[in-house]
Amino acid sequence: MSPSTRSLTKSVWYDASDQRVRATWRILIPPVVAILIYLPGLIGLHQFAGEHAVAVGVGGILLLTVATAAALLVASRLDQRPLAAYGFERSRRWGRDCCGGVGIGLIASSSMMAFGVAAGQFTSSVEVTGVGAESLAVGGGLFVLFVGFVLANNVFEEVLFRGIVIKNATEALGSRFSGVGVVVGGAVGVSVVLFGLFHLFGGGLELVITSAIAGLFFVTGYLLTGQLALPIGVHFGGIITYSMHQEPLFGGFTLPSVIVVEPTPDPSLLIALGMQFFRVLVGVGLLAAWVFVFYGDLSIDDRVYTDS
Repeated sequence: MSPSTRSLTKSVWYDASDQRVRATWRILIPPVVAILIYLPGLIGLHQFAGEHAVAVGVGGILLLTVATAAALLVASRLDQRPLAAYGFERSRRWGRDCCGGVGIGLIASSSMMAFGVAAGQFTSSVEVTGVGAESLAVGGGLFVLFVGFVLANNVFEEVLFRGIVIKNATEALGSRFSGVGVVVGGAVGVSVVLFGLFHLFGGGLELVITSAIAGLFFVTGYLLTGQLALPIGVHFGGIITYSMHQEPLFGGFTLPSVIVVEPTPDPSLLIALGMQFFRVLVGVGLLAAWVFVFYGDLSIDDRVYTDS
């Protein structure tokens, strides 16, 4: 390689210090690595979804765990930051926020569904449902498996699109712009766009847009605390939508519910967007109240845009 080519490669790959990979690559490479592990594995698992629900569920949890760990390790190496910098800590406060986030997520997601029913997007009925297994023991095992899979998926997405992307996006934008609001706002924009695009193959353009809107709810907890406890919790609280929709997860099995909602024959994209914005409105209000009560302040946490 000639000196000029080597110099060009170095300038593209490294930042001005010549010590760290550019923030742009640090934003993109860890999610790409994780997705390249996750998507082929998920496609492979779906080939056995009908007959081996338990094996698919366990395999899915392991796959998500490996993909998440790979993203964190790659990010830590490229960023030259410890793993703790990505929103995790061993503390009662972290556990408290995660549990509180689950409650907030349940309320906000239930409110979203109620909005959809009131707007005519869904019909609802009181109907006690189970997992769909004949044996109580098998049903209980599948329930734990479903919950574990949804939680692993939520951790995967929050690590990628909040913990890794926002941390590096604020650094990239901070070198070009002044003002915390501008820098963090731009980083949030990058995060929600990438989060929406991640769902492209799951449900087309509508899911991309609604996921991006939902990302505004999830990111709020991260901005206010600098930790992933609240985002993971509120994201996991959305599990109630799987239950109410009776959406099959593995092999036709579903989560139990006491209220079942079904879409009307002619669903509206406008109402679907309104539902997501309503969830954001309710959820952000509850997050703000939680943080104010337990932290005594409502501001962007320094750890979102610095290494402190």
